Amino acid sequence: MANGEPEFLQLLGDVLDIADGTQVTWAMDMAGGERGLLIALLANHGQELVTSPASRSTRPPTATAAPTRPTLGTLA
Repeated sequence: MANGEPEFLQLLGDVLDIADGTQVTWAMDMAGGERGLLIALLANHGQELVTSPASRSTRPPTATAAPTRPTLGTLA
């Protein structure tokens, strides 16, 4: 999906049409500039929003070397 206001407004309208008057809660797990635009659009249209820090779930874990531990042979 393009990250522009018209596309977000179309998505908002489509979801609200499907919800047919039922409360909609939006969840967001995003990083970047589109996050601010989406937050502003949802707030301006009275929508409930739950956010999650994107850094916790969308970035792959970083591989690190295991710390070196002495073995029984090196302790003697």
